[in-house]
Amino acid sequence: MPSISAWPTYRSRIYPPYKANREPHPLDLLEQFEHCRQVCRHLGLAVFTNPEYEADDIIGTLGCLMRDEGVRSAFITRDKDLAQLVRDGDLFWDYGAREQLVTVISSVTTEWLRSALQTTWR
Repeated sequence: MPSISAWPTYRSRIYPPYKANREPHPLDLLEQFEHCRQVCRHLGLAVFTNPEYEADDIIGTLGCLMRDEGVRSAFITRDKDLAQLVRDGDLFWDYGAREQLVTVISSVTTEWLRSALQTTWR
């Protein structure tokens, strides 16, 4: 279930400086979002968008809702922030990583998250 969104979103209303230093999306990028949605629909994939929410908000919500129904999630993304949503049995694929590995998580540990996020935690 692809999620495609642009901003500004509700986060900008809550905290006006949120992404305030970013340039607006180019018009051709917004057009590409619509083409992506059309391709997904033609492939029979559900498309979830809402102008109020960013893609990671939608992905996180869907992941939690589906997990509650016993469905595992697949996170296919370059966004390492989404690693915090991964739970047992989920798939996490950083498609741009040097090593093209798809990881099916059998147990989520602090060490795995550290590795996935490539950051130092305290």
